[in-house]
Amino acid sequence: MRFTVLTISLALLTACASEPPDDRAIIPDAERNLPGPSESAGGGSLAEIELCDAESYRFLVGTSVDETVFPTGPGLRVFGVNDIVTQDFVPDRTNVVFDTGRQIMRVYCG
Repeated sequence: MRFTVLTISLALLTACASEPPDDRAIIPDAERNLPGPSESAGGGSLAEIELCDAESYRFLVGTSVDETVFPTGPGLRVFGVNDIVTQDFVPDRTNVVFDTGRQIMRVYCG
């Protein structure tokens, strides 16, 4: 009995201590092989292959999230790197992620 409790406790601690999953893991297989910003296909830019409005917000990377006013609505999600958010992939949703210092660090579709 003690061995079982110890094994379960150790498994839970290991799961909690592991690094968060890479956000690329939640991208559907059909979209996983899309070219990145530096490897655009057919000469198209990143904005041409994105289905959201991320390009319009990328200039904010490195600025404070507190000094920016974002529109409300289902097409935009602003959250901190340690916030709990759903893992659903919505291709036309723009995600704005800020770090613990409240600086915008990433803007992407999904």
